[in-house]
Amino acid sequence: MINQAFRIQTIAERHVFKKDVMDLFCGRQHGHMGHWEYSDPLFTGDPVQGTKEWQSFLDDHPEYYVIAREIDLANRFETVASHYGRFKAVVDLGPGSEFAVANKSFAVIDTLPHANRYIPIDVSNDYLKAACVYAKTKGLECSAREGDFFAEHPVYTNTQGDNPHLFMMWGGTHSNIHGNPRNGVPFRQMVGQLNAIRCMMGPKDRFIVSQDTNQNFVEVEAAYAGQSDFARTILHRIERDLNPEGDFDKDAFEFGVKWFPQSCSLAHIFTVKRDMHFSIDGEDVHLKKGQKLYFNNSYKFPEQGFTAMVETAGFKATDIPLYDQTGTMALHQLRPV
Repeated sequence: MINQAFRIQTIAERHVFKKDVMDLFCGRQHGHMGHWEYSDPLFTGDPVQGTKEWQSFLDDHPEYYVIAREIDLANRFETVASHYGRFKAVVDLGPGSEFAVANKSFAVIDTLPHANRYIPIDVSNDYLKAACVYAKTKGLECSAREGDFFAEHPVYTNTQGDNPHLFMMWGGTHSNIHGNPRNGVPFRQMVGQLNAIRCMMGPKDRFIVSQDTNQNFVEVEAAYAGQSDFARTILHRIERDLNPEGDFDKDAFEFGVKWFPQSCSLAHIFTVKRDMHFSIDGEDVHLKKGQKLYFNNSYKFPEQGFTAMVETAGFKATDIPLYDQTGTMALHQLRPV
């Protein structure tokens, strides 16, 4: 019965995954594949190990500064915690690993005296299970939601007007925006991402969100350059779920990153190492040696630009942001208007 349930879930997702893959290969979309990197295995020995590869990357690459700076930021939340004392429910958008939950999410939750319900939302079921296990050790009820919180139809909506929720987002997930990084700043797309969050919220809810403002391209590129094995989760899943026919070679893609100052984007790239010709469900794909596939983006907007996006999306700051010790990581405190 367990295997059958997994198979039904895979079939339900397959058409979405296939569309995203074909859009990438055919150049119809760019930067839209990042969430597939967190794909979970379906069987013992499955090479699709997104969350495991992400943890391995974090363990082996201390130059990835985002986690440490966000932990620093989360520990500074206690200076403003008195403004959030009434909140009982906390919605964690993309909680990540148990380490992230313990050191970021619960660094905030532990300052809320009345918090009793934790609602993690993530595309990874493995992360959700770990988040709920941790929350229960802290005495909180856990109501996990599996799905993409940027999707057209909200995964969760607070309809309890008398029970305001605190929404939080770490990891810069809001800045993994679809689009060609060679173009300008994707203002409209970013507003759309933020508006999707606002549509989940009630009028008395609050939203705290971290933002990486780092414009030092040398530091940014070095931080992400070691993500090859994590990125290859996508290629393993293509082979597993789409069964390409012909000359598909997952080893003929080379991972790389590049900073695009005109869009404030760190692009995650697969470069095709040789010509390939294959088909997926009868649809032909032709990839040329040297072709670059921009499959994910990590935008690092200056604070002023991000503030304009937030306001356009229907949020208003309730206080000035908090900053980590480097001054490059900000925590915005927002309410819907």
